[in-house]
Amino acid sequence: MPSNAAPANPIDDYALDRIRYRVEHVIGKFGYTTSDRDDLTQELILDLLEAMPFFDPTRGSRKTFICRVLDRKIRSLIRYQTAQKRDSQRVQQSVDEIRLDHPAFDEERQRRRLGRASIHATVHIDVRLDVDTAVERMPRRLQRVAQVLASHPPRQAARVLGVPRSRLEELMCEIRLYFEESGITDG
Repeated sequence: MPSNAAPANPIDDYALDRIRYRVEHVIGKFGYTTSDRDDLTQELILDLLEAMPFFDPTRGSRKTFICRVLDRKIRSLIRYQTAQKRDSQRVQQSVDEIRLDHPAFDEERQRRRLGRASIHATVHIDVRLDVDTAVERMPRRLQRVAQVLASHPPRQAARVLGVPRSRLEELMCEIRLYFEESGITDG
């Protein structure tokens, strides 16, 4: 049996050692506590078990494969844990205060009526609400730029706003900062 071949039990001492190592390094960071230790360990074991059928010894060592799978899962867990939308301290309004007359809801109602409801309708509405909230927090000059950019490509937006494209790019950088502060990113 080659040294890279997967053993009968994919969760061997090496895999458990790497799992423990990674779990210990996130405990106390990113909002994880010692009470999350067992859950994190189970998440990593499950992900590794699901990934093992895809291990190809001709492409790399088993140890490297295990480390990559675990690293990917840890990154995913950290991203999920630290997502700004889940930070209850950033919530500025009660769920009861969400406006159901918001245009994002109207658009989805129209799509449903026409039989074109999207699978990700809730995500679309959430993103629209997040973007609108971020725009409302911007200074008026940036609100105007964001509104024009929402309906025009940058070149046309520069013309509509009467600013050079280089200035528009600077304003777009400022707008991006407001979006990032609100937890909205490209990824």
